[in-house]
Amino acid sequence: MTESLGAQPSTNFTRKVWWDSLLWFYHSTSHDHSAQGLTTTLREASANRIAHDLRWIFRASNYWFSFFHFPSFFGNFYDPLRRERMQPSLIYALLAISTFFQSSEVGWGEAGRERALRFRDEAQAALEASFASGWIDETLAQSAWVSFPLLHRRFAV
Repeated sequence: MTESLGAQPSTNFTRKVWWDSLLWFYHSTSHDHSAQGLTTTLREASANRIAHDLRWIFRASNYWFSFFHFPSFFGNFYDPLRRERMQPSLIYALLAISTFFQSSEVGWGEAGRERALRFRDEAQAALEASFASGWIDETLAQSAWVSFPLLHRRFAV
């Protein structure tokens, strides 16, 4: 008799490690080399840059995100236990938009737009994985809303 494994163990594991994966991914996409492991200093620097990019996009176009309660969002984001319950796709999608908007030729240029595409691809993968595993909540809905323009066409690079 064949028994199947449920999505619950996989979902729990994903919830525990997505933040570490994001820190590594963020660091590796902002440097020419890929990091084998992140020191505490590099982890903190990446976390601070992620928070900066999230605050930037919310300030730059707050009318797009009127459905977010910013104190709750950042309260969850900064609390390691509550952050586990946030959808990784939401953070990746917000970073994709923030990076893309900052990537004019005056800003980060083509390299920034290519980096935004990598965040976009990670957002899509995380969104699909959460949906497939049954990890469906309000932050997945927010992620789908934020991701809609990103996931249905590629940025022009």
